This record gives sequence, structure tokens and C-alpha cells, in this order.
Amino acid sequence: MDGFATPDAVTPVTIQLMVNGVAQPQAISSFTPAAVTDTRTFGFKTFVRVLENNCNCNYLTSPTTLQFMNGETALSDVHINVAITRIR
Repeated sequence: MDGFATPDAVTPVTIQLMVNGVAQPQAISSFTPAAVTDTRTFGFKTFVRVLENNCNCNYLTSPTTLQFMNGETALSDVHINVAITRIR
């Protein structure tokens, strides 16, 4: 995942990956802007395991949900790119 954002305040910005509502500690990116209009890039790479033949994780009835959550800082302009690759 990579992207850029412009915060509304000069406070730390944190973007974190959530998988099915659970924060992934290895998938987090933070930055502190120098000014309110300071557009900054951010990103991280990680693996997420999705079991396709597990009755608790059937992609048709209970798909895996990925969310990229912003912390406390309001952002006025956010662009996020996500690449998903299937590895067998």
C-alpha cells in the first residue's frame, strides 16, 4: 500500500491496516507534517493470510475485510493505492 495525504493539523498521522477488524502491527505507516499544507507520502508492504478452503473464511459467505484506518488527525486530501497479489 502506498499513498499521500494532506493533514488538517500539524500532528502525527498514522495509517494502519485492519484485517477483519483486527489491527495488524506489522502494517502501519506514520509521519508528522511540517505544516498544515504539507502533503506527505506513506506506505508499507505486508502479507495477509486468507484461507480459501476454511469454512470460517469462505469468500462467498464471509469474505476477508481489509481496511486502512486513519488515526486521530483529519485529512483533507488522501489517495491510497493497494496492490493485492495471490501467492500459492
